[in-house]
Formats: sequence, C-alpha cells, structure tokens
Amino acid sequence: NKKKNNNSNNNKKDSNLITLALTTLEKDMSLLDNLASLQPQLSGTEVSLLIGSVLASGMGPIVFPGTSVTEVLAPAAAAFTASITIGSKYIGKVAVVDGKEIAA
Repeated sequence: NKKKNNNSNNNKKDSNLITLALTTLEKDMSLLDNLASLQPQLSGTEVSLLIGSVLASGMGPIVFPGTSVTEVLAPAAAAFTASITIGSKYIGKVAVVDGKEIAA
C-alpha cells in the first residue's frame, strides 16, 4: 500500500513539473513573439528606396515623355524591388532558423 502511495505522489510531482515546464515555455514563446513583432520588417533605408523606386517609375513618363528612358525605368524599378524582397526573405529565413535553434 505504501508503494502505491509513493507512486501516486511521484506521478503527481511529475505531472506538476511537466505543467510548470509547459507554462514557462508558453510564457517564453509569448515573450519572444512580442519581441519579434516589435522589430520592423524593413529598415528605414529599404522603405525609402522602395518608395523612391515607385516614384521614379510613376514619374518617369511625366518627366521624360516620349523618350526611351521610360521603357527602361519600370523594369529597372521592378528588378530593384525584387532584389530588396529577396534580401528581406533571406533575413526572415535566418531569423526562423535562429528561432528553431533557440527552441531546441
């Protein structure tokens, strides 16, 4: 009978420890989520370059009407935007890998 009581107490202790560990893990993950959401996804420089790219392709036909500059401006702006997007995607993947390493 003592053995059953001992096992029962050990099971309750184990259950409490597991619950405590899961609660702590949940709080830590929530904290990491909040910290990650506070950081901007794009830097100020990237945002200003993207806005400049949009303005340049939009203003090109007005500033340079009937010239071949307008034929090159929009594709160049699209390629520039794609390069910033690819860079941001790479940074995001590195952040995900870092998060998985921390979680492990």
